[in-house]
Amino acid sequence: MNIQPNGFTYFRPSCYGPYAWMNLSMSLDNLSKNWIVKSPEGIHVFFVYGNGQVYSKVGTLTGSDNRFREDIEDLSDALSKIMKMRPVSYRYKTNEIQDTHDSTMYIDKNGNAHWFKQTQTVGIDPSLGINLELEKQLKEEEKRKYIGIIAQQVEELVPEVVRTIPDGTKSVSYDGILGLLLGAVQEQQKRFEELQAKYNDIRETLNGYCQAEKLKSSSNQELDSKSQILFQNLPNPFSISTVIKFRLGEYLNASILLFDMQGTLLRSYNDLDSAKNEVAVRGSDLKPGMYLYSLIIDGREIDTKKMILTE
Repeated sequence: MNIQPNGFTYFRPSCYGPYAWMNLSMSLDNLSKNWIVKSPEGIHVFFVYGNGQVYSKVGTLTGSDNRFREDIEDLSDALSKIMKMRPVSYRYKTNEIQDTHDSTMYIDKNGNAHWFKQTQTVGIDPSLGINLELEKQLKEEEKRKYIGIIAQQVEELVPEVVRTIPDGTKSVSYDGILGLLLGAVQEQQKRFEELQAKYNDIRETLNGYCQAEKLKSSSNQELDSKSQILFQNLPNPFSISTVIKFRLGEYLNASILLFDMQGTLLRSYNDLDSAKNEVAVRGSDLKPGMYLYSLIIDGREIDTKKMILTE
């Protein structure tokens, strides 16, 4: 061990195995700070709590330069993998002590191993300027649950983001999860754009249908837009049945057309009753998914709305 005049300390163990512990800090309390980095202004900008939580004032950086990487490939099926993950809330177990792995140990000159275990809980030192109310708050916050994912479940879906450490436990790279989320968002945006294009095609098909119907209509009256209304179906989404309400005014040549997202006409509700002003749609007549329905009066489209059928 060498200690330089500037305080830099250099350690080099004389004998170590492939998983040797090169440095170890023992913390006697969950709220004790270890590996502290102090800024020139005297602020602790980085430290590790005794419970393993890492604090960094300005965040952490992960090396991502392409000069250090190879076999780079685009992700596929990111959305389906994200949808299969199980987000959970949880608490960390406090009654498990890893005697053989995480206790403090040193080997004396005779080769004998000595182990130290935490036998007491150390409170916050009042000399640090932390009042009792703050200490109480910190202790209460230790009871809060965490939110995240379970490594074993994620490993079945995306083994690339899970690693096993030498004590046999699993860890997750949340940076890797972020990359997966970016891929999922891009896939979802692509699907949205495809649906938007299909929706535009449906509108064009519907406009063509309306124009053809308008030519067949003998009515030359101009529609009063304030007297014809198509309401949103209720309930929406629905699973068993839903009701579409409308208002026709004095016009009787009206119908409601029901389309799927590919523009296929599935149902036509003709000869609408202006007194009843509603039609019922049964979920058993359709497959789960999104649909469009339009109110047509004298060959003209009054309005089009979306409805969703769930399983």
